[in-house]
Amino acid sequence: MSVKRLTGGYTITAGGRTQPLKLTTTRAGYGVRYWYCCPCCGRRCAVLYVTHQQVACRQCCGLHYASQSESTQERMMRSVYRRRLALWGRFEPLSVLGLLPMSPYLFMKPPRMHWQTFEARRGEVMDYERRFWKVEKAILTRLFTNHDGAR
Repeated sequence: MSVKRLTGGYTITAGGRTQPLKLTTTRAGYGVRYWYCCPCCGRRCAVLYVTHQQVACRQCCGLHYASQSESTQERMMRSVYRRRLALWGRFEPLSVLGLLPMSPYLFMKPPRMHWQTFEARRGEVMDYERRFWKVEKAILTRLFTNHDGAR
């Protein structure tokens, strides 16, 4: 792969194929923001991906984010961790997958946080976790229940 600067912009060569690479700008609060124009679709993007065939944006390459492939259950579990992290910070047991069942009542109030604020936020975390465990229970019941209805 090689990138060459020309007077009208850039050219990029990847996989033996040379494509023009254009830049565009937008105004930002700090000045000017530079963007790439996708050589395939012309879409403005911050990142271009190099494949063995082309240089293109995420959509033209057919890429997606991992979170777009998550099930409802996985998305809810990630959200539970994110909510716990927002309240308690980088508390080591939160990062261990096996300790998700730990009750939020077992975690202490963060320093310098008012009790009323802490209890309100902990209540929000607990409400969301209840919804998560309701979905989880339904999935586990479906998995471990025989087709004749016996467990």
